[in-house]
Order: sequence, then structure tokens, then C-alpha cells
Amino acid sequence: MPYCACFHAYALDPDGLGGRPLNPEDAGDILPGALGMQDGRASVGALGLLKGRIIVDLAPEVDECYALGPYKVTSKSADSADGLVRAHYGAALYKAKYENDLRSIRDLGSELADFAQRHPRLRSCATVTAPPTSQAKVNLPLGWAQAVAEMLWAETLVVGWKVPPSGAQKNREGTVRGNMVVPGPIQGDALVIDDALGLGVTLTAVGEALKEAGADKVYALCVAKIMRGTASHSDGSYGIDFAEERWP
Repeated sequence: MPYCACFHAYALDPDGLGGRPLNPEDAGDILPGALGMQDGRASVGALGLLKGRIIVDLAPEVDECYALGPYKVTSKSADSADGLVRAHYGAALYKAKYENDLRSIRDLGSELADFAQRHPRLRSCATVTAPPTSQAKVNLPLGWAQAVAEMLWAETLVVGWKVPPSGAQKNREGTVRGNMVVPGPIQGDALVIDDALGLGVTLTAVGEALKEAGADKVYALCVAKIMRGTASHSDGSYGIDFAEERWP
């Protein structure tokens, strides 16, 4: 069952997280690998990279999936009915996608590339790609994927649709599973760059297609995670309600 895990409050402690080793049951089997853990302890370098990031389990189609941060967070001053406001990455992504803000596009691309280059497994990917768009518009994630690929000295791969879905149907599993064209064969590991991650339907479909084309492992890196269970803290940071963030 997919889950999210957030690393906003973990201290950079060589003896463990927050003064104690991280237990695998804290968030599942994917975390030890993501953190590069040995004997239940995570390295300072891994914690520094993942601090404030979100890890989403989309196995088996995607071996590891990361988001730079949440799209929205709770706020007492929010005017919206749900009490949420756009977080840092949500606001930047909105400007990039809907206002064509060049600075936001550039800054987010730089952060994605920096994360990929510093991550011990993502930086070894031979292929970088992005999900195909569902409408006739610029594929912003593909542009970021090209920038990441250049940083990693990797190949950029363009994934297409067999039958392009329309509008909101993009997020319906029946319109994306088995509906992607992947130029192949692919050798080595592949990295998928995306903008906003909800339930992960599109990403898992891309991951499945990439593995069918020969990818050994598939990793994903997104700008923002659309959270269903967020909780604010007194220090202004954000957390995740694991009960709310689980989905069937």
C-alpha cells in the first residue's frame, strides 16, 4: 500500500535520526534504501539531501519516488474552504505552469538537477524522461528532464501516448496503463521527472512502460506532492498524517 514519508524534523545526527536510529517500521521498507542506512542508521549526507523532502512508495513500477515538498500546507489564515495555502514549491510550480514565470521554471529545474546529482542512485541513471502531456501544450517536466539529463551526462527519452487522453482523464488509470510509447530498448536505470504528484497513476504507468522497454530500475523525482493529510507545527514546518496519506 503506497504511503508518504516526510523528513522535515529529522536532525543531522551521525548517531541516527533525532538522537535515535530510524526504525524501518517508521515508514516502511523503502526508507532504509532511500536513506542509505546501515545497521539502522542513516548517513549525515543522506539526511541533508532528504531533509524537507517527501518519499512516496510507488513500487513495484517505480523503485524510489521523491518530491521536493508539498503542494499545499495548512494555514490558520487561509481563505480557502479547506484551510490550505500553496506551500513554497506549490507556489513556484503554479507560477511556472500557469504564469510562465521564467524565474520559477529556472529555479525549479536547478533544484531538481541538484537533487538528482547529489542522490547516489539517481545520479547514475542512464536515461531521464518525463510523462507525456495530455493536452497540446509545452511539456514543462520534459524541459526539466532535459536539464537534469545534461547535468547527469544521461540520455533524454521522450515518452508518448498511443491514444492521447483528454483533460482530467489523464489521471484515470484506464487511460494511461498500457497507453504509452517508449522508444527502446532502454539500458540501465531510468529517472522520471514530473511536476505535481497526486496518487501516482501516471508515474506508475510510465514506470511500467520503462521497465517493459528494458529499464533495470525506475526512479521518479517530482516538484510537489499533493497531500491529502497535512498538519502544521508550531515551528511553521509541515508534517504528514500517515492515516490520511494512505490510499488503497
